[in-house]
Amino acid sequence: MPTREFKYLPIISADQKRPNARWWIDTPLNAASCAVHNDLLEIKGWVLSSQNTSILIRTSLKTYEFQLTEERPDVLTRLLTAETIGNFSSKCGFDIKIQFEEHLDFGLKQDGCEYWIQVIAAVARPKVLIGTDNWLFLDNDTNRSVDQFRGKFTLSTETILRWRDYYNWIRKKASDADLTWQFFVAPAKEELFPDFYPFNRGKTTPIDQFLHEFKLMDNIVYPLKQLHEARELSYYRTDTHWSDYGAYLGAIDILKGFKLGSHSDRLINSFKAVSSKGDLGSKLFPEQTSTSLLLSNAPTSAIKIFDNGISNIGRIWIYENIKSSTEYTLLIFGDSFSVNLIAQLACVFRRIVYAHTAAIFDQSIVDQEHPDFLLLQTNQRFLARPPEANQSIWDTIHDKLLGFTPNDLILVTNHMNKQQDQSSIFYTKKMLEQLYNQPHHHP
Repeated sequence: MPTREFKYLPIISADQKRPNARWWIDTPLNAASCAVHNDLLEIKGWVLSSQNTSILIRTSLKTYEFQLTEERPDVLTRLLTAETIGNFSSKCGFDIKIQFEEHLDFGLKQDGCEYWIQVIAAVARPKVLIGTDNWLFLDNDTNRSVDQFRGKFTLSTETILRWRDYYNWIRKKASDADLTWQFFVAPAKEELFPDFYPFNRGKTTPIDQFLHEFKLMDNIVYPLKQLHEARELSYYRTDTHWSDYGAYLGAIDILKGFKLGSHSDRLINSFKAVSSKGDLGSKLFPEQTSTSLLLSNAPTSAIKIFDNGISNIGRIWIYENIKSSTEYTLLIFGDSFSVNLIAQLACVFRRIVYAHTAAIFDQSIVDQEHPDFLLLQTNQRFLARPPEANQSIWDTIHDKLLGFTPNDLILVTNHMNKQQDQSSIFYTKKMLEQLYNQPHHHP
C-alpha cells in the first residue's frame, strides 16, 4: 500500500477568528507517513466543543461537511473533569475517507460560521537519493529504480515474454530492411557505484533477467565493464546520465558492434572539466554542483540540419557531416543518453537521424531514411516497460502537442516553417501536419 508523508500548514487571514473548540487530528499525523489506499486518504480525529460543530474538508473541486459520528469516550476521560464531562457528547470523533489530493483544507463549522484552520499537505517525494560522499542517485521515479536495484521489483514472466516478442519483431523488421542493428542499454549509475549507493544490490534484478534472456544475442550491448573501469570519469556526482567521456566509451562499443571499430580513432577524446548541477543536483536546495568531463572540441563539420522543436520524448534531430569517415546513415531510436552520443558518432556517420523514442521502432522513419545502421538505445531502468510493436513517434508527438498552449503551437509552427533543408522536408511536412491537426491551433 503506498504511503505519503504529510505536514500541517496553518491557514492565516487578516480577519481569522478561532472556533470555540479543541480539536486533534490523529491521522494523518503531522510530519509522519500515512497510507493512501485506492487514492483515498483517511482523516481521523476529534473535536471537543459545547457548540454544534461539524468538520469541513475543502478540495480543489468543492467543500464537504461531515458530522461528528464516532464514539470517543477516551477523549472525554482524558481531557475533562467529572464536573464538566456531562456537558459534552462522547460522539466527538470523526473518521473520514476522501479522495486524495496533494493539498486539502481542514476546518470546523459552528453555528453556521466556517473556520478554516490548516492545510493537510502531502510532502513532495524527494527525487534524489543521497549516497556516500554526497553522490546523488535517482529516487521515487515511476520505474522504481531503487526497488529494481534491490531486487524487490523484477520482471514478470509476462514482461520477459513481451521483451522476447519485441526483440523478434525488431529482428524481422531489420532483416526486411537489410539493416545492421544493435540494442544498447545504458547502465544505471548505481551499477557503477554500488559502494556509494545507500542500498545493497539484490541477488536478481531486471537487468540480470534481461541479459540472461538475451545472452546468446551478440547485438545486445550493455557496456558496464568498460564504464566501470573509468567510473568517476564516465558518470558524475550530480546527474543520472553519463558524462561526455562516458558517451565516448559507449560510442567505442557501438562502433565495435557495427564492425566499424577501425573508425574509433575518429572519435573525440579531448575533454575539459566543467562544473555542472546535473538533473539531480538541480533538485536539491541549495543546488549542488560537481565536476563533469565535457567535450572540448565538438566537430564543427557536423551540422544539425533539422530540429522539430520538441523536447525529450518525441524529439527528432538530424545531423550531417560532409567530413565524416564513412558515407553511412545511422538511425537512432534512443533516449536522453543518446544526446551526447551524437557528437561522437557524427564523426563517423555522414548522416544521423535521432528520434527520442526510448528504443521504440518507427517504421515511417526507417522507410524514409533507408539507413545503413540502426541503434535502438534505452537505459537500464526503462527495462521495466517493454516497447510495443507498431508504435509511431507521430502519435506521441500528436499527444504531446495536445498539452501545448495556442502560443506554444504558434512558436513551434514558426520554427518548423524555417526548416527548409530538402533532405529533411519529410519531417517538416509531418510536423506541420501534426500542428495543424491540433484542435486549438490557429495558423
